[in-house]
Amino acid sequence: MITLTHSGEETLPALWEACLHASFDTTPAQLIRALDNAIWRLPEGVVARVHQPGTTLSAQKEIDGAYWLYGNGVPASLTSAATSTEFDRLIKDSHNQAFDEVGLDVGTPVLRIAGTALFGPVLRQAPRGEAAGQLWDGLLHVAATDGFYEIKRSRDSKPSFE
Repeated sequence: MITLTHSGEETLPALWEACLHASFDTTPAQLIRALDNAIWRLPEGVVARVHQPGTTLSAQKEIDGAYWLYGNGVPASLTSAATSTEFDRLIKDSHNQAFDEVGLDVGTPVLRIAGTALFGPVLRQAPRGEAAGQLWDGLLHVAATDGFYEIKRSRDSKPSFE
């Protein structure tokens, strides 16, 4: 992830305006973080995130993501994993091991299941609930099949992110 570093001060006018509309006091606002956006701690446990000018699209994506996480019961405390570098080395090593096994003539996604690396699955839409479990069970069976090589068909529709 590429992160822009800012002082946070450039977000103060937007913070003040938003707090005025929401009737929050900004006098004791404390800057927590200033990267591609600024995060401010306000009185009474309120935390405000203010994006840099021109980043409306990325701000909306973060808001949409937060609503999705909340709607699907994912604790907000887990969202810090998205920007954490704690597991970067482990992930890169696992990625390299999978490609060492599956070969470099495939694209992504590559999964490593029960010691077998596979390209895929490539899906038009992610399954939910029981259907997701059935897909995973099927992948476990495929991965356990000695000599399994490939399954493929042409795409007949575009991906859907619903």
